[in-house]
Amino acid sequence: MQNRGRRDKPEATLNPVKHSTLQRVHRIVLASLALFAPVIWGAGAPEGSAEVDRRFTLAAFGLAAASILLRRAVPATQLRPERFGWLLVSMLLAAGVGLVGVALAVGGGPRGIALLYVLGAAILSLRPPPTVAEKA
Repeated sequence: MQNRGRRDKPEATLNPVKHSTLQRVHRIVLASLALFAPVIWGAGAPEGSAEVDRRFTLAAFGLAAASILLRRAVPATQLRPERFGWLLVSMLLAAGVGLVGVALAVGGGPRGIALLYVLGAAILSLRPPPTVAEKA
C-alpha cells in the first residue's frame, strides 16, 4: 500500500556524543551492579533473620516498572533523539533497583532478598542501548 498525500520526514539522527554517553552509562550501571553484590554479602543479615519491609519491595517494583515502561517506549533497533532522555532515565531506574537491594542489606535485611533485587536490576540492564538511527 502506498501512503498518498503523506510526506515521509527524514529521520533525525542521534548525536554520536549522546550515543557514546548512553554506552558509557550502560557500562557504569552494569559495573555498579557487580560491585553491589559484595557490599550486600558483607552487610546483609543471614537468611531468615529479618523480614523485608514492604517499602523496599514497593520501591523496587516501582522502579522496575518505570524502567520497563520507559525502555519499551524506545524502539529496539534505532534510537531517535527525542527518546535519548527516556533511555537514560530507564537505565538509571534499573540501577535504582540495585540500590534498593543495597539499602535493604545495609539496613539489616535478608542478604538473599537484597541479592535478588540486584539480580533483577542486572536483568533490566542487560540490553545495550540501540544503535544510532541512520539518515535516510
